[in-house]
Amino acid sequence: NTEKIAYPKTPFTLEGTKKGAAPAEGDILVYAPWGNLSIFYHEYNYTDDLLAIGHIDEGLDILTSQTEDFKVTIELSEYSMEENNCI
Repeated sequence: NTEKIAYPKTPFTLEGTKKGAAPAEGDILVYAPWGNLSIFYHEYNYTDDLLAIGHIDEGLDILTSQTEDFKVTIELSEYSMEENNCI
């Protein structure tokens, strides 16, 4: 597998988000057609349908080792998405 996915209860507001991405390990993206959250743990091909919203710097191994359904809380850090060309 390339990613872990989740279906948020509340749809994302993606206005102003840079469209298109070639995900790298640790990238957090939204797949626009379905609105699901994707956390990539392997690189993947560029597609216009992926919208970058964040990145996991540490602990990705905890996610990739999960074999059953699990819950995760993602919180905004002080890291600036805008300064790093994600939006």
